Amino acid sequence: GNSINGHIFIVCSGFGLLSFMNALAVDLAGWNNPVFPLFFYKLGMIGLAMSGIFFVRLAISYPYDTRKRFIDILAWLAFGAASWFILFTNNFVQDISRLSGKLIVYGGIYYQYAKPGLWALLLLGCVILFIRTFIMRSRIYRFQSRIIILSGLSAILIGGTIHFLLPAQAFFLYPLIGIAGLVLGLGIYWAVTITKLFDIRDILGQALATVFFVIIAGAPVGAGAAYLLMTWKNAPLLPILTVPVGLAMAAFLYSAFSDRFFKAFNLRGDYLVSLERGLSEIDFSQGRGIVFDKLSEVLRGTMKFNDFSVLIEDTEGNLQVAHSNCGAKLKIEKKTNPLEFVINMKTDIILKTEAIANHNFHKVKGPLLDIFNALKADALIILHEGHHIIGTIALGEKKSGGDYTNYDSLVLKMVYGKLFAIGFYLKNIAKESILTTVDRELQYSNQIIASVQDNIDRIDNPKAEVAFISKSTRKLGGDFIDFVRLSPERWFFIVGDVSGKGLNASMSMIILKSTIRIFLKEEKDFSRLVVKVNAFIKDNLPRGTFFAGVFGLFDFSKDTMFFVNCGIPVMFMFSPQFNNVIEVQGEGRVLGFVRDYAPYLKLRKISLQKGSVLLITTDGIIESESLRSERFGKERVQRAVTEYKHYPAETMSQLTFNALSSFVSGDINDDVTIMALKYQCDN
Repeated sequence: GNSINGHIFIVCSGFGLLSFMNALAVDLAGWNNPVFPLFFYKLGMIGLAMSGIFFVRLAISYPYDTRKRFIDILAWLAFGAASWFILFTNNFVQDISRLSGKLIVYGGIYYQYAKPGLWALLLLGCVILFIRTFIMRSRIYRFQSRIIILSGLSAILIGGTIHFLLPAQAFFLYPLIGIAGLVLGLGIYWAVTITKLFDIRDILGQALATVFFVIIAGAPVGAGAAYLLMTWKNAPLLPILTVPVGLAMAAFLYSAFSDRFFKAFNLRGDYLVSLERGLSEIDFSQGRGIVFDKLSEVLRGTMKFNDFSVLIEDTEGNLQVAHSNCGAKLKIEKKTNPLEFVINMKTDIILKTEAIANHNFHKVKGPLLDIFNALKADALIILHEGHHIIGTIALGEKKSGGDYTNYDSLVLKMVYGKLFAIGFYLKNIAKESILTTVDRELQYSNQIIASVQDNIDRIDNPKAEVAFISKSTRKLGGDFIDFVRLSPERWFFIVGDVSGKGLNASMSMIILKSTIRIFLKEEKDFSRLVVKVNAFIKDNLPRGTFFAGVFGLFDFSKDTMFFVNCGIPVMFMFSPQFNNVIEVQGEGRVLGFVRDYAPYLKLRKISLQKGSVLLITTDGIIESESLRSERFGKERVQRAVTEYKHYPAETMSQLTFNALSSFVSGDINDDVTIMALKYQCDN
């Protein structure tokens, strides 16, 4: 708060004054005129008094931003009295000079008591804050206070040593007393900015690992380099070249053995891998209740906490508890939802320690803590599409009694995509009564397919006529098509097939479609969009999921189509210039198999002429087989383009689908999507 920040500023400024004025005093102490050195020395001691007094004031109220007027008045009166005593009397310091290379301070009658007393003020502040830590309920505030105490003790040790020992021995180092202020200032600043706890065993493990690296790498390599320098004086390049080779070998040994040796010091237990595996194995087809139970089992089993609750958005946009093992009852009204403030701060994961100690959340601190307390939670995972919150997962207090650390927060961010996918499922799934019916998958998929097809920006441009058909087996599957209007002349489109069957494929399809639309709002580069979508599929959808399709962009102002083939099997185009139907998709690799898709990305460009006809289909049409096990194949698709190119786009796509249905005798066993475009521009 402003009051705390003000006290911190005064404490640090006092040390700055001490360092600067003492430096001037030491430098001028050799002058014949003793007035200025004495004056500057006294000003420096006034700076020390200011730091000590207001450090005590800080210790009395920290961490709360409380303006205790009576204590503030006492602090300023004490500072005024100390300043008068130091500056306007000879009871503190009478003179200062340099004699025989030594700094001589001629103290007054109270000098031997007042000088240690000024440093004792810092110690008093540390003692007061230490006592107050026993009545602080928040662990994060206790953690911050201990860092401030440690910083204060370090400043006393450094500053006191310089102040009491160096003047008579090495006066030219006397200005280094400012280091004490720097240590105190940086320590306080670090403390007040910490909002997540660090586990001491994790820090100890890293420290020991660093020492281990120095022992097995630095010492042998340094000794070897020194020996070579001594024995190969005429060839100094040899030891210089040997050092990086030796360090590289030592680093390899370090990476091979350090984790094994120091894992015992690592409290976090490296549970990321098991958490990712558990979340990936959750089967949506088992029903809503099972998904809730499995999610609770995976999270609680790996992260070792007690209470678990999930809030899901209702039809009115409010968040309500949909599952809780601790009996939590909570409804967060949409119009007063403090979690919206949190996601506006670009945060998906918020720990209770952050809600308490992070000043960025001070406007909603009260409502946030009410949510934490109502859910018996120490961590909240906010599931949202852009600024639209669809749900929240609440994690309770850890079984060990400790707080969530920075590592826990990082892990939750790494698996956020998987948690969002599960939350999206839980929000959109039909009610439990519907799920218990025999045809639960079909009824749920009807909702999904309808929502997908209704949320399409159908192309409306005088130059183009576009139509499509998307059919799924039993209305369940991963095929989908989408158009997004970027401007009146530019339209993004995607046609493709998400691997899998049934409910899981439908869920992956709807999640992927929603994610791509979110990415489109943030990513303007067409190629980077494809790379991000690939990473999302690889990291967040169920293991083994892939997408075969095409990402495209129509630019009608330039009569051009840009596209990236990501495994779409068929893209036929009738060119009026050549009066022929040709394949234009080129080579492409499906998304979701490799982590880095950039090396395989090929952006292609096609010019659209008046009379051009484009037909895109997923693999369901070419792989469909007749009763005689004969595949429909690309040739029949190409023939359909030739035969139906004179019809409107909608009729063309329907006739192509009818041809497939007739070929397989109406028994379509795979998802089928067909998109047709007829271009009418004048060139």
